Amino acid sequence: MTLLETARVRYSAELPAWEAHARDVEDTLVRALHDAGIGHRSEARAKSVASFVKKAVRRDYEDPWSQTGDKAGVRVTVTHNLRVDAAVEVAQRAVVEAGGAAGQPDDRRDVSLRDVQRLDYLGVHLDLDWPVGRETGELLSDPPLTMAVEVQVRSEAQSLWASVGHPLVYKPVLDLPATHQRSVYRLLALVELFDAEVDRAVGALFSDPGYPEAVLLDQAEQVYLPFQTARYDRDLSLQVLRVLTLTLHGAADRDAFPDRLHEFAQTNAARLTRMYEEYGAESEIGKQGLYPLVGQPESVVLLQRLSEKPALTHELWAQHLPEGLLTDVQDAYGSSLPD
Repeated sequence: MTLLETARVRYSAELPAWEAHARDVEDTLVRALHDAGIGHRSEARAKSVASFVKKAVRRDYEDPWSQTGDKAGVRVTVTHNLRVDAAVEVAQRAVVEAGGAAGQPDDRRDVSLRDVQRLDYLGVHLDLDWPVGRETGELLSDPPLTMAVEVQVRSEAQSLWASVGHPLVYKPVLDLPATHQRSVYRLLALVELFDAEVDRAVGALFSDPGYPEAVLLDQAEQVYLPFQTARYDRDLSLQVLRVLTLTLHGAADRDAFPDRLHEFAQTNAARLTRMYEEYGAESEIGKQGLYPLVGQPESVVLLQRLSEKPALTHELWAQHLPEGLLTDVQDAYGSSLPD
């Protein structure tokens, strides 16, 4: 029996385990990316037996089993190219925390047209040795400690290239004439242009001095508007949130904050409902111009920060804003929030 035939028989028998392995890796990565605040979509898959054999023949592998490193794979697609590196870092941390190991990333975002084999899937490729989960282990007679998995991280534009370029150029049922291949490759310029312009626009937003509080206001509106529909003073919101952003330390803290804010609002929904009904902008008290901050989206952010970082919030508030605005919200909430 040839090495290819031996590999085919083995892979056919182990395919359910490789499928389970890919799902296990995807589940862990989804949680890690979510915790890091990185929006994405993902897909887990194990190579079909036909694809496994076809790749080994096409690449003329001497040892098809060991040379096929993408038997299990997870594709992670993020909105734009600037997010690719952040998602790669999350994946690298996740495998180490799980007890596995990560190889050197293969960055294919700036590949020469001469390197045709690496143009099929743009983005960053990670070859990981991932610990075998329980479901995977139960499907193998002698499960190893780790199994390989390839993780591809790419932008939406790079994903579009893969969906078009891969079947037309790299795995066509018939070879395209050279002139048509050239036409397809010209699409790469559009992919690079799209990503470059999106990166430029996103970079401009990120570098704007008012960006952190504007993002926080958007997050505040998501939890405030289900309680209140009255108009509010946006300038006041930004002024207050400019101070509250100082209570969030580092990108990871900021990225994880929306989930913590939603959790606070859900846990304390009854108390927030009562506060807005009795002291909000549409209440009798609110219409008299009293408790002005209760009628603002940042009120729920302030309460969350007081519950999580009371000393720091009080200290920063005293340095930048009138104390009465803060005590109004505390009194309206009727809380035992730490001072």
